[in-house]
Amino acid sequence: MRRRTVLAAASTLLTAGCLGAGGGDGPSGPGLVDTDFELVDAGCGVERESASVSASDGVVTVAGTTTAPNGCYTAELADATDADGELRVVVAAVEREDVQGCAQCITELDYEATATFDGGLPERVVVVHRSRGGEREVASVAL
Repeated sequence: MRRRTVLAAASTLLTAGCLGAGGGDGPSGPGLVDTDFELVDAGCGVERESASVSASDGVVTVAGTTTAPNGCYTAELADATDADGELRVVVAAVEREDVQGCAQCITELDYEATATFDGGLPERVVVVHRSRGGEREVASVAL
């Protein structure tokens, strides 16, 4: 039994090293460890797509506004990908299934998304909005 335990532990360590979780020949660079998303406000407005990016103490914050065709929509974090020194944040306006009788107006969806990194920040942040039948890059910021 002890041999199996040792082999399992060695296998885990070897796998972790291959995935960048342990040692290696050079620095592993920053790694995305957590994301959070909050819909801050929603209400009638105008078609508007904007986002601002800030970073401090290993956390990237994206505050933005995307729009939807009516009040039956909400915003959600569709994707957050960290690759090749770039954080790509995709925010999507999605139709809610839990409501009836929605306001029939262009709806502004204000949100805040955060991405927490271990080992430093990415070099660039790109913010994309997926709404009104399309996908648009609304911010590209070097950190």
